[in-house]
Amino acid sequence: MKMKLGILITAYNEEPRIKKVLNKLTNKTVILVNDGSTDETENIIDSYDNVIKISYKKNLFRCVVRVKLINFIFLNFNFSLLIFSCHYFSDK
Repeated sequence: MKMKLGILITAYNEEPRIKKVLNKLTNKTVILVNDGSTDETENIIDSYDNVIKISYKKNLFRCVVRVKLINFIFLNFNFSLLIFSCHYFSDK
């Protein structure tokens, strides 16, 4: 059985940071929840082919969104990695 890793990201108004995060994950499948952003976050997310996007029009707050993500992950993946959109990976 092939093991699947789910990379989960929640975002709310992360326009200044989301590109940096997604650029480091271009060869991975990412499940990203846009939690009602009012900036350009949604448009930035749409420009990535490796992102499975779940969008909410109203901000549900991160804890509610994370519970929804965890339920999705348990049904679809063997392993998961939850990262915050304000975190990004260094090349070092």
